[in-house]
Order: sequence, then structure tokens, then C-alpha cells
Amino acid sequence: MVDSSRRLKQLEAEVTRLRSLCMLTSDYAYGVRTTPDGGWKLEWSQGDWSRVTGYTTEEMGGKLGWLSILHEADHSIIEDHISLVMAGQDSTVEVRIITRSGEERWIRDFAIPWLDPETEEVMGMVGAIQDITHHREAETALARSETSFRMLMDHTPDGVVITDSDDQILRLNPAAEQIYGYSHHELIGQPSH
Repeated sequence: MVDSSRRLKQLEAEVTRLRSLCMLTSDYAYGVRTTPDGGWKLEWSQGDWSRVTGYTTEEMGGKLGWLSILHEADHSIIEDHISLVMAGQDSTVEVRIITRSGEERWIRDFAIPWLDPETEEVMGMVGAIQDITHHREAETALARSETSFRMLMDHTPDGVVITDSDDQILRLNPAAEQIYGYSHHELIGQPSH
């Protein structure tokens, strides 16, 4: 009896430690179990879900109610994600949600199977959600900037050569290829003088 009581306290301490770790690395962490009727029951959650979505966990109905605010184009992604986790595999997806204010936000959901300690069967999933909207916006802005740069480089009539600190050619445009009389592939890594 003493051993099982001590083991229970150790497990509770481990759960507390893991929940704390989840909160340090995510905006929202959760544990959901399947129910006999095939539904879901939210067993625990931590974090400020309303900061990300504008809705409280209670407004989302506990369970997997957040699926109701999932962008309609991303439903199949989440269905596949849940299927993988319920089949015993870890899964990470990036999907869009629509907040209470109508804003589209990106979230990354990391989820792992929640195993029954006695049977080792999957009984649910444990996950952590991060709001990655700013990261996605930065990626989009960078891609646009790179596209603009490529368009400028490829279509300017002037020869443009980009070198590194050792004066080695890193990139040049088609006009510079004509000036040098060599192809792009022949000049990359060569001294510019």
C-alpha cells in the first residue's frame, strides 16, 4: 500500500512537471479521451485558449469543440492528424482557425497518443497548440521579398553581380552573364575581378 501511494505521488508530480513543460513551449495544452460512444472528453487543459481564439475552453464545449472554428479547407488535415494519433503515432500539423473576431490565425498542433497504463492501448491524445500566425506571416513576407528580388535580378537590363566578403561570385543576373560571356554555372564561386 505504501509503495502504490508513493508511486501515485510520483506520477502526480510527473504530470505536474510535464504540464508545466507544455506551458513553457505552447499556448495551450490538452488531454482528451475517447468516450464509449465514439466522442471525446476533455480531461485537462492548460493555457489561455481565449487569447488565441477569442473563445474560452467552456465555450468550445470542452471536448474537441475547437474543430468548429477550424478553417473549412483544413478539416481533412485534422481528420488525418487525429487518425494518426489514434493509431499510435505522434503527429504535428499546421492549420487555420477563425477567431471570434473573424480573424484567420495559424496554429500548430503537436499531439501524441495517450496510452492506457494497464492495456497500453490508445485511449486518447495529449497535445500542445502554438499560435504560429506571426511566424507564417513572416514566411509569407520573406517569400514575397525573395520573389520581388528574383524578378528584379532576372529582368533588369543592367548587369548585377553579388559577391561574398572574399569577392567570390554568389549570384548574377542574365545581363551580367552576357557581359562576362559565361553562363551562371561557370561563374558561381569565381572571383569577380
